[in-house]
Amino acid sequence: MFSQFDNELRRDKTITAMSDLLRKGYWLWNPPLGYINKKKYHKAVDWDIVIDENGKQLKKAFKWRLKNTYSNAEIVRRLNAAGMKINEKRLHEIFKNPFYCGILVCKMLPGEIIEGKHKPIVSKEDFLIINSERTPQLKEYKTDNDQLPLKQFVYCEACNTPLTGYLVKRKSLYYYKCRTNGCGCNKSAKQLHEQFEKKLSSYQVDSKYVDIIKEVMIYTYDSVTKEIRENEVNVKKQLSLLKSKIDTIEERFAIGEIDNEIYKKFKTKYEAEGNKLESNLFSSTISSSNLQIAIDKALKMSSNLSELWASGDLPQKKKIQSLVFPSGIGYDKLKGKVQTKRVNSIFSSIPLLSKDLAKIKSGEPVDFNQFSARVTPARFEPATATFVVWYSIQLSYGAIFECEYNSFFPLSNSSIELITNFCQFINSRNNSNI
Repeated sequence: MFSQFDNELRRDKTITAMSDLLRKGYWLWNPPLGYINKKKYHKAVDWDIVIDENGKQLKKAFKWRLKNTYSNAEIVRRLNAAGMKINEKRLHEIFKNPFYCGILVCKMLPGEIIEGKHKPIVSKEDFLIINSERTPQLKEYKTDNDQLPLKQFVYCEACNTPLTGYLVKRKSLYYYKCRTNGCGCNKSAKQLHEQFEKKLSSYQVDSKYVDIIKEVMIYTYDSVTKEIRENEVNVKKQLSLLKSKIDTIEERFAIGEIDNEIYKKFKTKYEAEGNKLESNLFSSTISSSNLQIAIDKALKMSSNLSELWASGDLPQKKKIQSLVFPSGIGYDKLKGKVQTKRVNSIFSSIPLLSKDLAKIKSGEPVDFNQFSARVTPARFEPATATFVVWYSIQLSYGAIFECEYNSFFPLSNSSIELITNFCQFINSRNNSNI
């Protein structure tokens, strides 16, 4: 009886001590996936729970989920490819676990929300957005088939209906077909893929122009971002001046030249001015090394589009398709050809750009005034952030290559106008040789 009473006393003391530690932000058990305890065999107050390699991958997963870039199934595939073993159920639990945003929730303290001592993987604001009912989740339909990447992307020219696909088991061959009754649009997947690759190859950058295009892209980028960089330098100078003023009043306050009221008044004023300047500091420029990497990767892709599509997995094929042909492609069963109504403005200009580059190389005159008119489609609206360099950066650090650098800045010129300037630069630089 006394031993039972003693055990209950010990239990109560232990629970009380654990509750006190939890309320102070100390986690008392093994940390979840993505964290490691470097001082596991020390006291809880000395534990050092830090983000491990899996945690770095989960940070990307939270970012993808926040931006709704990929479905959970695709995120799992990418994490597995990076060496992290996880399934969809586990990933869903991780997205719901507040530990990852620095919050401790425990059954021992029901209804209490505690700020943890560990470093969060995702911010509280982003965690709430991810778990908001208003945040849609991309769904991956089981109808997707690696053998039919153009399914729902290619449409029948006759009735404007997206094509589906099927397998002829007897032949072990896949086909695309129109779902409209009586249409009769049916095409071998192998043949349609070959036509699509041929169509893609017509929008590739000729490898013999890569070096000069790279040089001009850097020149164009520097020209377009000149005003932004000058503004950045000016703002940094003003910030430096404000910091100097704050240091001066702090020194005067320390030696008694001004009283506390004046010190607080001017320090608050200077700090407010500094915060306003920092909020207006728009740094969208890229270091020369990062710009070189971005352009190299973009040109490598742009000169190898059809091969990248043919060798890519299903998600990559779909991204390339949508990138080059935003509105899909049509299949004309009478002509037996694929046709396009809309092409990304950068890609649509590549064949004409290559043609004009060839003219410049051979010494023939190029009518630049007509260039923009030739390649600008009817009702073309100038894009605010679409030109050769921006597009290159988007390709290099966007969905295809999965790097982490991305730069956005507003431009008043359309991509076509900038490509025209691009050609004019080439002509003025060297009218006879490239």
